[in-house]
Amino acid sequence: MVIPMTRILIATHNRNKLNEFQRIFNNENVTLVTLEDLHDQAEVIEDGSSFVDNAKLKASYFAMKHQMPTIADDSGLVVDALGGFPGVHSARYSGKGDEANNLKLLSELEDIDNRSAHFVAAIVFCRPNGECRTYEGMVNGEITRSLRGDQGFGYDPLFYVPKLKMTFGEATSDLKDRMSHRAIALSKLMEDLDALIDHE
Repeated sequence: MVIPMTRILIATHNRNKLNEFQRIFNNENVTLVTLEDLHDQAEVIEDGSSFVDNAKLKASYFAMKHQMPTIADDSGLVVDALGGFPGVHSARYSGKGDEANNLKLLSELEDIDNRSAHFVAAIVFCRPNGECRTYEGMVNGEITRSLRGDQGFGYDPLFYVPKLKMTFGEATSDLKDRMSHRAIALSKLMEDLDALIDHE
């Protein structure tokens, strides 16, 4: 019996996130489709109050637009001493990209001893009919006092993971893919995937 291939859209323009999805996502009955494949440059305004809200905004919009089951994520860094910031504003913290975000974070924490933080990822799977499922992942760590490593992206060079004894910026892709917040959330989705695609 031949099982029909299910096409699932990954709704992100972020090449680094897309690479992580493609490395971690492994199911022989699924073909991943990107917004680039569909020549879709649309941006969804992420004005939700939580990571889940923002991920759902993207997943539901593109699922309906392309009539295809869609996965979207929203993720970010939550710093305890900053009252949870940058949080849902992580990507836009400085308004000038990853390097400026990191420098702003170091400046904000310059005289603060409490460096505890956690990365959060919310992944939402939506069908074109509006039905959605949510999966979340979190990893605890600390903010270093200087950039360490040139792997990863975003705040990875500042995020020290005690279990790894290094920052995500120093970790290989394989190692990060086993421990990251996005990997944890995606692994939960993968556990449900067969049941999810059975409905397609």
